[in-house]
Amino acid sequence: IYKILEMSDTFYQNAWNGIIELPIKHRIPIAIASDLYQLIGKKIEKRRFNVWGNRVYITKFEKFIFSIKTIIKIMLNKKKSHNEKVEKKLNLLLRNYYY
Repeated sequence: IYKILEMSDTFYQNAWNGIIELPIKHRIPIAIASDLYQLIGKKIEKRRFNVWGNRVYITKFEKFIFSIKTIIKIMLNKKKSHNEKVEKKLNLLLRNYYY
């Protein structure tokens, strides 16, 4: 589970620049979904990767707060700088995962 979450964090980081280039009607829901799914991963990590005991979920309040944060991030148009190390790490993770 750790490796999957590590790989997904790399995907989220790498995808952000593409997300903010989408038309606004698609950008907002995709960005919110991305941030909320990443939050679920962080909660799994905080539980020391124990996903079998109880369901991991986000409360309605957390969804609201993180949705507002994401919308603000979009409005400020915060692009993450292109990071070649992230891209290399992503390619390595994909290679190890699929082959």
